[in-house]
Amino acid sequence: MQLLEDLRFTTTATKIKATPDGEYIIASGIYPPQVKVYKVKELGLKFEHHLDFEIVDFQLHVLVACGGEDGVVECFDMRVRSSIGRIDVVGPSGDVNQEITALEFDEDGGFLMVVGSSAGKV
Repeated sequence: MQLLEDLRFTTTATKIKATPDGEYIIASGIYPPQVKVYKVKELGLKFEHHLDFEIVDFQLHVLVACGGEDGVVECFDMRVRSSIGRIDVVGPSGDVNQEITALEFDEDGGFLMVVGSSAGKV
């Protein structure tokens, strides 16, 4: 049995998902909020990124999109190991203090994303 090195969080891991090709495992955790990307073939940590918000959900695509308790979606490009953008999803609708509760990319491989909030809006 082989285990991934450094697959641990200070307090807890909240979600763990594998890419469809099985090449990477992405895990989110809290205290401090962070996302970690592991390369399965190397059995080790590829990169990690600390966030200013707790991750409620995340989805995998060419990008890793993380939705947080602050109503923001942050996208990471695993190829360059960095954040490529943050979008305040709930602020423009006037819903303050709402969190992202669901994320989903389109199935056609494009860059369309649906986001749901704790206010029940999509």
